[in-house]
Formats: sequence, structure tokens, C-alpha cells
Amino acid sequence: MTTDPYIGRLLANRYQLVKLIGQGAMGRVYQAKDMLLGEVIVAVKFIAQTLLNQKMRERFEREATICALLGEKSNHIVRVRDFGADENEVSFYVMEYLEGENLSDLIRPQRLSLTRFFNITRQICLGLQCAHKGILVKGELCPIIHRDIKPSNILIIQDASFGELVKILDFGIAKLLQSDVAQTQSFMGTLAYCSPEQMEGKELDRRSDIYSLGVMMFEMLSGEMPILSETRSFGGWYKAHHYAPPKSFDSINLDFKLPKALKELVMQCMAKEPGERPQSAGEILKALEPLEQELGQEKPLGSNLSPANQGLVQIEPRTRRAPTPDEICRRASWPKDKPISKIVFPHIIHTSQEALGTLWVMLSKQDIQNRLVSMRYNYFLFLTSPHPMVLWITALHNKEHGARWLPCYLDLKTTLGQKVTRLLGEVGCYRILFFALSEPEYCPTIPNTIWTNIRVLAILGNDEKIDLDKDRAMLEQQPNVSVEFLTKPSREQINSYLWENTYDILFFAGHSCTEGETGKIYINQTESLTISELKYAVKRAIARGLKLAIFNSCDGLGLAKDLATLHLPQIVVMREPVPDPIAQEFLKYFLQAFSQGNSLYLSVREARERLQSLEECFPCASWLPTIVQNPAFEPPILKGANLF
Repeated sequence: MTTDPYIGRLLANRYQLVKLIGQGAMGRVYQAKDMLLGEVIVAVKFIAQTLLNQKMRERFEREATICALLGEKSNHIVRVRDFGADENEVSFYVMEYLEGENLSDLIRPQRLSLTRFFNITRQICLGLQCAHKGILVKGELCPIIHRDIKPSNILIIQDASFGELVKILDFGIAKLLQSDVAQTQSFMGTLAYCSPEQMEGKELDRRSDIYSLGVMMFEMLSGEMPILSETRSFGGWYKAHHYAPPKSFDSINLDFKLPKALKELVMQCMAKEPGERPQSAGEILKALEPLEQELGQEKPLGSNLSPANQGLVQIEPRTRRAPTPDEICRRASWPKDKPISKIVFPHIIHTSQEALGTLWVMLSKQDIQNRLVSMRYNYFLFLTSPHPMVLWITALHNKEHGARWLPCYLDLKTTLGQKVTRLLGEVGCYRILFFALSEPEYCPTIPNTIWTNIRVLAILGNDEKIDLDKDRAMLEQQPNVSVEFLTKPSREQINSYLWENTYDILFFAGHSCTEGETGKIYINQTESLTISELKYAVKRAIARGLKLAIFNSCDGLGLAKDLATLHLPQIVVMREPVPDPIAQEFLKYFLQAFSQGNSLYLSVREARERLQSLEECFPCASWLPTIVQNPAFEPPILKGANLF
């Protein structure tokens, strides 16, 4: 038995290879753990050892680039996250790990039902439509032709929101059409699915993929290939695709009736001449839509009975109707896993009829009443730093009370961000759900705390591509403050310090995120921590006087929620992913204000307002920092102008 030397290997000091999950002519694919991001499962594709030449390396890199760019534009194309070369100069790229069923395995035992056919074909067309529209290369929009559309390159995965989600795989031989680059004329593809012009090695356009899609659609509906070759040779398939007419659906004994328009559409896709086919994936989508709608219409009870028997069936009218979208929205309640604070976040409400894009907003009761009558303005801005995201801005303007800005980031690395963005693009509208910030029902508040001798535990975590030395320097410059630093510590070190020492402030800088509703900090290059994993140490620290936690890092609402359940008095976090310059400037302005004896709220407010000067480069920077306050405690005030 041969042992694979790649298994267990740590690639690029980040990806630990677990097992081989696939291989082909272009290379091998391994399941791996992303050790930097909490052991998230990914897939790593290596170029084949036999292809280690400059031309194939460039082709492999092009495949990674195409998938990376297209994957950010369409949920129906496998998403690439990273690219590089190992110590032996073997190229690799990292993709999302997908568990699902290959379309070829799905249709081999039996043909698809019409409902499933429409669902899968629609998603394939959406992915192809995105590829055919192209990607920007040196300022030019360049269409992508897949050139190898076939069932084994279509993956069906089960998604909690989508149901069956279709992904197009393997852009390894995709063609990037650039106007100023000579196109090589050679044959590449799978013989049974190739268009006539592809067999000739001609320059291709999107209609070649449509021919391959037509062959696959016929196979999905009938379980048989529409075109057969007398031999398995290139010459045999050349003759078949050029001169043999495809089978008709009528020649196959189907156990269900196909709409005539659907049969004609599939045959049109397989026309020998490109000009006689649908000219785009969008045309196919447009033709499929009424057919799918007709299939989905429910027939009334008794409609299939003969006229003589229909009178025997008494159909009771429905007295209960489904609630309208507006009624569903009005019945919504604030999620238990969201902090009771002035925040804005996106959410998709699923009804029996449709998915509703919504923006959930918590404001003071007076603020909401002031804008019951107002003009709404919407703006969407695509940002590439610190990673691809959409800044979604809603502005409510009232003549008397002015504008109220409701900014929200859609992180395109997350499933929710992708789904909301896609839904907004498809539907073109959204609803805003307002919730009033209620008066707290707590025991009498603890009087204002005057802090004097301040002790700070500062954790400086994973600093990949960010500068934490500035954070450290600013903390060290605060006079009469005792700061203990833990740089890239282990979990055991953090736990020990919280258990054995007394601190007023817990400070963290580095990488963090919120996955689902759970906050996570990356404490070093390989380890991450959730608050629940430090639960007892944090409760011990709070019991001994911990009053404030500051997370000067990305996407901290999940951290705040988890800490709030432990009854920490005050928490300062960033609502969304935050660029490093913003985090540093916020800390500087906050320390300046807080050390001058201002309250915590005034200090954060002043720091936020000073961030407004950076909003030309970093939109809505002043909106990012926020305080999550335990109403049983009043915010602290520092005694003396020279104290942190």
C-alpha cells in the first residue's frame, strides 16, 4: 500500500491536507483544513506533476483567476479563495469545499423529473450567463467560454436556504476572449458534448457552450444521449456532431409527457449552425420561465374528472388565506441572538410564496416616530478592502428632523451576504423592519464608577497583513496605566491570566469574525477562540472587577452578544469588517478622549465623529464602532486627565 506523502502536510503554513478526494488529467484535489480560520474545511487543487511547465502553470493560474472572479459574481460557480506554489514550485489553488452529488451520477440510474430538471437547468444557465458576460482584465470585459459543459462538471449540493444548489465546476480549459490577444485554434473538450465548431478547433463563443448544454438537457430528460458515434474515435464524433441529426424525444419511450415548447428548445440548442441556436443563456432562461410556471400551477380538485363525475365533487372554499408579506413582517420579533442595541443588519424572511429581502433596524422610539413620514434613499457601493463586500446605505430624510443614515455591510465571503445581494438584485426592492429600543427593566443601577488605578490585559492576536505594533505603542504611552501584553498567546495563557489576575479592561486587537451568530477571535497563527471557550475565566474576571472589553477588530457583534450573556458591564466592538487604518485611528481618538476624563459614551462618540474625516476613502467609517451596554451599570469615568 502506497502512502500519499501529501496527507498531513501543512501547505503555506496554513492549509493542512487531510485526504485525497479527486484526481484527473489536470491535477489532484485534497480535502484540507484552513488552520488560520479555525480549521474551516477547504479543497486544495494541485497541478499534475506531468504538467510542470511554464505554459501549463499559466493555464492553471488562469483557471484559478477565472474561478475566483466568477465565484464572487455567481453562487453557481465554485469559489476560489487562494492561489500559490509550494516549496517545490508546484502550483495550487484553494477552493470552497463542497459536498454533493455529481449530475452524471444523478441521471445515470434514472432520468430527472420535470420539476427537478427546471430547477437544475435554471441554475446552470445563471452560472453560464455570468461566465459569458465576462470578467474585467486590464480594464476590458472579457467573456468566459467554459468549453467542457457536461454532467460530471455539474455538482448538486443541499443548501439550507436554496434547497438544491447547483455549482459549475472545472474551468480548467475555459477560454478567456480578449480582443487584443490572438486566440489559439486547437481542440479541447469532451467528445460527446462538443459543438461542431469546437471539433474543428475554431474560435468559439458562448453558443458553443449552449450546444453542450442542449446535449446535456436531452440526457437529463431522457436518460439517453441524443447523438451517438459509430466509433469512439475523434473522427467518429466529428462526423456525428456535424452530420448526424439528434434523436427526437418522440423516438424514446418516456413515462411522462414533455411540453412541445421544451422539446423544441432542447433541439434548437443542438442546432449544427451557431446562428440557429439560442444566442445566450438568458434566452434559454426566458424560454424556460413560462414552462416552469405552467408546471407549478396547481389544478383544482376534480379537474381531471369526467364532466359526468365532476358534479359529485363538492369543493369547499378556503376560509383561511395565507398571510401577506406585509403581515408576516409586522409579526416578526427581534431575534434573541441579537444585542438590544442601536444596530442595523440584513435578513431574509422566507414565506410560502417568496423570499423577502429585509433590513432590521433598532432605534429609539422617538427616532422612529420622527421618521414615520420621510423620503427613503438607497445606495450600494462595492468595496474590495479588506475583502469584497457591498456597503448598503439606506437614508431616511425628514424635513424637520433631517437625515438618518442606516448603513449595513454585506460581506460577500459569507453565504448570507451572497444571498442577500443576489436577492436584492433579482427583486429590486426590500422592506425595513423597525424595532424600538425598549426601556430596560433591571434592578436599580450601580452608580457611576470612578476609575483610578487601571489594569489592562491586552491580547495582540493574529497580525497577518495588519500592524498591531501601533496598537501596542498607543497603549504603552498611557501614563499611570498598568498594561500586561499577551502577544499571539495560547488559549491556556489567556485562561491563566484571567483566572489569576485582576483587570479593569480586556483589550483585543487582531483578526476576528462572527460566524453565524458566534464571535471568534484569532489569537495566533493557528488557534481561534470563542467566548464560550473562555466562559468561566471571563466570569471569574468579571467577578474580580473586569468592567470593560474593547475588541478593536473585525465584525464583533457576535463577541458582544456572547459577552453580554456573562453580564460584562460595557463592551466596545466594531459592527463589521474594519480596515486596519480605521481600527488604529479609532483607538487613538478614543484613548485621547477617555484619558481626559470623558465618559465612555462621550469618548466613543468623539472617536467616531473624528473618523468621519476618513470616509472619503473608507465609507461609513464613523458608523463601525459601537457600545453594547449592560443597563444595570452606568458608564465609567476616569479620574484625572492623565489616566487611560
